[in-house]
Amino acid sequence: MQSHGSRYIDLVNHYNALSYNSPVFANLVLWPCQQLCHVKYRRALWGEHQQVLNSLRIVLNQLVIPLSSFLEPVESNSSMIRVYAAAILSGTVQITRQPLLFLIAVHHLNRYLYNKDNRDSEFIQQFVRLCKLLPQVTNIKPSSSSLSSSMQKIGNKTDILNLLRFYKQPNKQWLQQTKSIKLNTNLHVGIHDSLVHLINNNNTDDYANITNATTFNEAILKASIECYNIDTLPKHRQLYWIELFEREKERNENQFNAENKV
Repeated sequence: MQSHGSRYIDLVNHYNALSYNSPVFANLVLWPCQQLCHVKYRRALWGEHQQVLNSLRIVLNQLVIPLSSFLEPVESNSSMIRVYAAAILSGTVQITRQPLLFLIAVHHLNRYLYNKDNRDSEFIQQFVRLCKLLPQVTNIKPSSSSLSSSMQKIGNKTDILNLLRFYKQPNKQWLQQTKSIKLNTNLHVGIHDSLVHLINNNNTDDYANITNATTFNEAILKASIECYNIDTLPKHRQLYWIELFEREKERNENQFNAENKV
């Protein structure tokens, strides 16, 4: 008898071969990837079968599962954090192509990044080093144009790293349980058709047209991502960001002294 894990792999492979980007089928594939499910399912989709991510292009108004179930509790598995980072920094998952997956990855990376319990982790150290390699990324003292100035192209590494710093949350309207599944009497759903509508706001078409975004800033809005700006970034986040880079500097100095100690 097949295990649940094996059956899920069969489902993923079947989706990859025959789904034709169906948003209904995509919901079935994503179902076991909710945070309360075992991490092996998320790892299988995002890591071991990463090629499938290219066709998981559903947007928020096609997600019949509550968005919050993919965001909370926050991811604590370090291997998944690495997989999320690799997916968005390599371009495998892009904000204009897979906005839902992009949002999920950014949310968990941001929460992991700002968790003080993780500040000495290998991933955080590598993240800080990557920021230092990109001079456009605001390291310690944010300039007045930090977030908006880099958002002239769709999702380069500088854009993404700055977004990880300033990310706040998804738009609250998608976190509230005020949506319902649309009735479809034609038994046919196109790849761009909405599957749900917000009870208090039926104007959700913008989220389906994210591919039309011409700047990263516009794509963020269409992906229903809320960000802080320079003036609203909480003080504790500013101080924590400074601390990350100071700790890395101190770590490098200690290593240098140890290597050159007579």
